[in-house]
Amino acid sequence: MEPAVVAGVWGDVPTWLGAIGTLLAFAIALVIYAQSQREMRREQARRISGWVPGGVSLIKAGTPLPLPRGRAQVDLVQVKLMIRNDSQELVSDLEATLVAADGGDIGVAPVGWVDVGPGQHIELDQSMPDTGKVRDPVRLRISFVDAAGKRWERLGGELRRR
Repeated sequence: MEPAVVAGVWGDVPTWLGAIGTLLAFAIALVIYAQSQREMRREQARRISGWVPGGVSLIKAGTPLPLPRGRAQVDLVQVKLMIRNDSQELVSDLEATLVAADGGDIGVAPVGWVDVGPGQHIELDQSMPDTGKVRDPVRLRISFVDAAGKRWERLGGELRRR
C-alpha cells in the first residue's frame, strides 16, 4: 500500500513525462522566438549597402580643376562612393571609410551623411590629394544605426553588429 501513497505525492511516470515534454516544448518555442527576433533586427541592416563603383581614378597635377586660390597643383585621387538604403526605415549616424586592399583604413570619410532615408540612394564623388595610399582595389566600410537603435557595420558582403 505504501507505493500507492508515494505515487500520489510524487505523481506517476506518465505525468512526469508529460511535464518534461511540456517544459521542453516551451524551451524550444523560446529559442525559436529569440532567433526570429534576432533575424528581424538584422533584416533592416541587410538592406543597407555601400560600395565604390568604378574604383579609383588618378588625376595628374595640372589637370584643369576648380581649386581654391593659392592652392598648389597636386596629383589627386578621385573615388565615387555609393550608399543605398533599400529598407523601409531610416538609418542614421552613418560613417563611411575607404578600406585599402590590405584591409587597412585609408581614413577618407565623406562629410554630410548623417541620415539615409527609406529607399534613398546617395552618390558622392570624393577627391583628395594623392598620398599613394589610395589604389585599386578599395572597398567602402559603412557603419550605421538602424531604426531600433542598434549599430551595424558592413564591409563588402559581411554584416556584423558593433
